[in-house]
Amino acid sequence: MWKTAALLSTLGMLFVGCGSDDEAAFAYNQDSSYPENWESVYVQTKTCAKSSTHGGDYVEVWVSPEAEAAFNDRTVEMPVTAVLLKAQFSDSACTKKSGFTAMNPSVVGTDGTVTWTFQRTEVDGTIGSNGTDNFCNNCHMGYPNGIASTP
Repeated sequence: MWKTAALLSTLGMLFVGCGSDDEAAFAYNQDSSYPENWESVYVQTKTCAKSSTHGGDYVEVWVSPEAEAAFNDRTVEMPVTAVLLKAQFSDSACTKKSGFTAMNPSVVGTDGTVTWTFQRTEVDGTIGSNGTDNFCNNCHMGYPNGIASTP
């Protein structure tokens, strides 16, 4: 009897320790530029696609509700409260999160140019690069509303 209980206990520990790492590794950081419930409050503007940048990840693009009009029509001024979020994945089905890149406007010019603050958040919640003086802005500055992808 005790051998059966010991065996079941050992098997139980193996199953608990061998879960999927797809979502278990994701940890929200309260210092992130986007809310924890982003999937329920943001609007998805791009479905899963291979990114030519961002380390070859697959990405989905989500925008805060007030950014949707400016994202879809680049002649509409980007609100300073906007957040654009690129959810990044390591697989073509966009099920295994690999991190996030958030964009928040730090300066919206009268000519329609936007200087963004970019924040990279790793899937474990660690905040990596964060700021305006970076490679991201060097690329995005050349596009209307600072958005490189097509609406």
